[in-house]
Amino acid sequence: MLFAALAVGLGFMSRVSGALAFLYFLLVIAFPRIYLGFHYPTDILAGASLGAVIAYAFNAERPRKLISAAALRWEQTAASSFYAAFFMVSFQLATMFESVRAIASSASHYISRLLH
Repeated sequence: MLFAALAVGLGFMSRVSGALAFLYFLLVIAFPRIYLGFHYPTDILAGASLGAVIAYAFNAERPRKLISAAALRWEQTAASSFYAAFFMVSFQLATMFESVRAIASSASHYISRLLH
């Protein structure tokens, strides 16, 4: 979902960049996951579709203006918290939310043990 959304977002800036990013998504991200059995093709298709729709929706003029106005207002009024949050989001994107997934997995196992 993430890489499909990034490819669509890049497509709004440059069709060539978007096409290359989508090709990267297909060859490096999607195909190996299907080939190695981590995902079914329908999983990849559903995630890619959802990511593309979300990226397209957020690039529409009204949502883009609302989000950018709020972000710019935050950056101007509380720069230190804005940049700290921006760093955390960037870090999570770079690590593909590994720490968030580990915490959620641990919590899920703990809850399931409590219930059984």
